[in-house]
Amino acid sequence: MSTLHTQGAAHALPRLTLVAPTGSQLPAPAPSPDQQAVIGLAPGSGPVLIWGAPGTGKSTVLVEAAVKRMEHDGVDPAGALLLAPSRLAAARLRNAFSARLTRSLSTSPARTWSSYAFDLLRRAKVEGRMPYVDGPPRLMSGPEQDLIIKDLLAGHRMGLGRLPGWPPDLAGALDTRGFRQEVRQLFDRVIEYDVAPDQLAELGRENARPDWVAAASLYQEYRDVVDWGKSGSFDPAGIITAAATLLRNDAEFLEAERARLQLVLVDDIQEANRSVHELLALVGGGKDILVTASPDTVVQGFRGARPDLVGTLRESLAGDGVPVAEFTLSTSHRLTPELAKAWTGVVDRISQSRGGHRA
Repeated sequence: MSTLHTQGAAHALPRLTLVAPTGSQLPAPAPSPDQQAVIGLAPGSGPVLIWGAPGTGKSTVLVEAAVKRMEHDGVDPAGALLLAPSRLAAARLRNAFSARLTRSLSTSPARTWSSYAFDLLRRAKVEGRMPYVDGPPRLMSGPEQDLIIKDLLAGHRMGLGRLPGWPPDLAGALDTRGFRQEVRQLFDRVIEYDVAPDQLAELGRENARPDWVAAASLYQEYRDVVDWGKSGSFDPAGIITAAATLLRNDAEFLEAERARLQLVLVDDIQEANRSVHELLALVGGGKDILVTASPDTVVQGFRGARPDLVGTLRESLAGDGVPVAEFTLSTSHRLTPELAKAWTGVVDRISQSRGGHRA
């Protein structure tokens, strides 16, 4: 932030002078040998999977690898993409990346999965590749989804709609915000796995889940109201699914996107859901893509995170004759030795309960 200085007598108007900020660029960190092994990879190295516990510098590796590729290896910043699971995580990457570059950028490459999916749909719409969508793409907010579900449930109580017949033990929950949040999460998973309303109802009958049967009817009404396939309004789960579907069905657009992206960096892939994995396989398979993972520390499970899919990256990101290289970060930069030992002990028990997994 600029500093303001005042000059002149006390009775005169102050004269303000803008002073250039100092220390806006951070010095390069001193990477540990396991970090340097990843940072030093040359362009054309192909897909890389980086395992690491909390505090081992996974995000730092991605930032420094991006800086090295752009400052020394000639990678165009416009062809780089940094992905993170949340807006807060993306902001941290963005700030760290901007503080390390010696140049200014017109736009930051750091964004969330949903933000990247939105950008894909926006560019496709501008290029005329989505004539079936009436308006420009728009990402619905959580409160908007909540209001739609609230209005639909209110209509049911007034005798309107399809009267899905919720189980009696849920009668006291139907008016609560918590119940609507649970419904939203169910709808997100249904959209992510492309399950139609009648399929959801059948799953409910097969598994003795009358709440799923009731939710299937509500989901049909929700789809009719949102109509995200035509109106251009997408919920967070739907926009990623729509972007992956677009790339899968438009080979020319997919080829252009893969050619545009010279470097893809993904942080905390254990927080990604099935749709994100599909999107990454489409745009990053066989290319220079660096992915970090800590599958035993997942916080986005309530949003469909699938840490069990991390191991599938070895196949989904590999190209023709280009296997996925794997690195493990084992130097703790943030945890004390006692905390690191305790964390390792917990993870060992988690791994054993899952049948064990590498790194």
